[in-house]
Amino acid sequence: MTNHIVIGKMRSGTNGFGELLHLRHPEHTYLKEYFSTIYDIDDPALSVKYVPNRVIKYDIPKKLNLLKNFDKPYVCNIATTQMDNHIFGYVTNTDSVLYVLNRKNLLEHFLAYFLAWTDDSYIKLNFSAKPGSLVVPDKLFDTYTVNYIIHDYWKHRLDAESGLKIEHHFYEDIKFPTSNYHSVYNLSNRMDYISNKQQVMDYLIKLKKTTIHYDNTTVQKAILDTLLWPDTLV
Repeated sequence: MTNHIVIGKMRSGTNGFGELLHLRHPEHTYLKEYFSTIYDIDDPALSVKYVPNRVIKYDIPKKLNLLKNFDKPYVCNIATTQMDNHIFGYVTNTDSVLYVLNRKNLLEHFLAYFLAWTDDSYIKLNFSAKPGSLVVPDKLFDTYTVNYIIHDYWKHRLDAESGLKIEHHFYEDIKFPTSNYHSVYNLSNRMDYISNKQQVMDYLIKLKKTTIHYDNTTVQKAILDTLLWPDTLV
């Protein structure tokens, strides 16, 4: 049976879409965000369990080897920041349908990303703050740029190199089965939380205009150097 693999950047609906696919394919094992460090597994059944302190038994290379030997159809989510050449090689050579998720609105994605990490507490389902009380730090601009480039890089390679069926979906068009991954904000316009609004807008305009040549070997090396484990760990 065919696997169903959801690929996207953080805050683009990958978890909710994974749940939606599992509802459509209940005979598949749902592996959640399999390569995330917040999930550990019990082999050989690959029962995925949440680990709040993020101290996991299996690192990513071991998780990949277990997945390669898993003989049941599955649904899983992979954040593009978790992808590397090993995972890419595996998912593009399996009997799978790939679902690549994107966001239409870059500003809304940036704000969702920033607010999710405020106070180092990821994904607040009920977020509350005063207007103009939050400053987007320079470090977050840098982190977002890396995530943006990595996502586009893997999306480019999937379209260019994969012979699999790939479906592209926008977050804004998906009808999610639950509201578990939708945060509730006390302000209707999330930009109203931000005090350095102009800096945010200038940054996003520049980012959107940036052209990156992903086929360039120097660019590829720079991107791959940011990934989670080296090629020596096969």
